[in-house]
Amino acid sequence: MIVDNKDKICVTYKSGQPNFSTYKRKYDHGFREIIDDNSREGCRGVNVPSKGYFLISDDDFVQAHDQKTYKAINKVEVPLKESETDDKMEILNIKVSPNEKYLAVLAGKNLIKGIEELWELHIYNLTSGNGFKHIKSIDLPEEFRSFSVSFEYMEKDQESTLIFTDVNGIMKYNYVKEQLI
Repeated sequence: MIVDNKDKICVTYKSGQPNFSTYKRKYDHGFREIIDDNSREGCRGVNVPSKGYFLISDDDFVQAHDQKTYKAINKVEVPLKESETDDKMEILNIKVSPNEKYLAVLAGKNLIKGIEELWELHIYNLTSGNGFKHIKSIDLPEEFRSFSVSFEYMEKDQESTLIFTDVNGIMKYNYVKEQLI
């Protein structure tokens, strides 16, 4: 029996047999390999292709995984405030800037009926290799509580400006000066 390198074709023969038989695999079963069996309910993920890893957020940390081996290569604990109610503070969303130099971590409370309140913003610099350098933590003003958890970096001014939305429209937020523009 001879099997090819990709395990897709097999050739069989016997000594003295006038011909040989070939078999081709009909189905690829696509077996799953579980890398991490932790519950990832409510987590967010984002790819950082220029650095060769992807990020996954969970309740209070962001973890970097190698995009080829899926192994965890770095983990940063996000310093979240203590909640004064029964609802705990957790990471609601993460974004990497288009130039892949900055990571914004939006934290708040996940309330009943799918309501999400924004409370904190943490900015990290994605350093060479797979490191995180904390730049700034911001307690967001009361008016941010009802903003959408979806946000983006402003293309022109990635070092200081994020774009948020709420029912009133689209707003720019300068996180260096901590003010809505």
